[in-house]
Amino acid sequence: MRDDKFHAIVQLLKENGENRLSELLSNSYGVINESSHYGTYDHSVLSDYVIYSRIKEKAKLDHLNESENQKIMDAVLSIHPPGAYSPDIVTLVFKYDENLSDIDKLFNGISEKVKGKFWISFKSVIQELLHSQGMFDEFVIQLEHDCDGHEWFEINSELLKQRMKQEMGVSLFPFKAIPNLDLLISLIEFFFRYASGPSGDRGNATWEYTKRINNIFRKYQIPALLKKGRVIKVGSDLLDSMFELSGNSIVKNDRILASLIHDAQRYFSSSKSGDIDLALEKINDAFERSKTLLDKSKKKSVSEILLKISNQEFTRGILDTHFADITHVGNVCKIRHKEIAQIEFDSFLLKQFFFYEYFNAVRLILITLEHDNKREISLVIKE
Repeated sequence: MRDDKFHAIVQLLKENGENRLSELLSNSYGVINESSHYGTYDHSVLSDYVIYSRIKEKAKLDHLNESENQKIMDAVLSIHPPGAYSPDIVTLVFKYDENLSDIDKLFNGISEKVKGKFWISFKSVIQELLHSQGMFDEFVIQLEHDCDGHEWFEINSELLKQRMKQEMGVSLFPFKAIPNLDLLISLIEFFFRYASGPSGDRGNATWEYTKRINNIFRKYQIPALLKKGRVIKVGSDLLDSMFELSGNSIVKNDRILASLIHDAQRYFSSSKSGDIDLALEKINDAFERSKTLLDKSKKKSVSEILLKISNQEFTRGILDTHFADITHVGNVCKIRHKEIAQIEFDSFLLKQFFFYEYFNAVRLILITLEHDNKREISLVIKE
């Protein structure tokens, strides 16, 4: 059972002066695992408290001393005191959740302008839902009915601020400037925990809230998802690799190539109809430009690149043929050229396939040349 009060545990540690421990748990979440055995109280159940963290935090948590472990356990039991009809928590367990690994890179490659638009959209959605009955009813004060039977109500701002301070350590209401990433994620997850309709009905409220937040993520092409109350990073290894290429030294020194790769990623991750065609065009152009990085003559440059990629003649031959084949595809299909005579792919899947083909070729070339540059610099230094 996911613990909706985990943020309170982290906040309690912070208030107790355990800043290091609260920081270690700031990107984690808790789960109460109930066993099939009764606890020491009437109708209580022996349970483990499992804290899921990123790999770097888990490594540190695994090396906490007994005193530090006890401080976390004391905080857990303060928020979840043992008693009748309650979980009887007896064990603290640390585990790794791979979905949390890259959450701190959520906005990598996202412009400040897009971040700002995301924040404006988020604020607008929250303000709308706060003024919609059946969404955040704990923060709603019903005032009266008018003569037409309409209900008048207002937001209990003080209670909302108090809850934020208790769980997040700071109140962000009323909303102003965009907070840092950790606080933004905490804020999104905070409102999920308080999504609740009449008589405590959470099903429809949490579904509606989750849908609205994920629509904003999709709108601004931010690789994240609100899932069961947690913001997780989503995407593919390919898109993650594209973000990594933005830090490639060769890309940094070639603004045109950097722009082509950035646009290819942006269009490829878009859900708009037709953007896959633009993505394919941009990544094909990046491939053609990559082939001339060592010489203006493509043929000579490709030969030199292949020599750096592999010492095996057989491997170089395969890659040379492959590069020539996908170059031919780019020339005869509607990728770089849009003439009537060009062949048009008849499925979205084919367009994705060739996007991957060109991207893998670009990635192979750029990473090889970057490693080669570092090796040459190292040799010069040694000499």
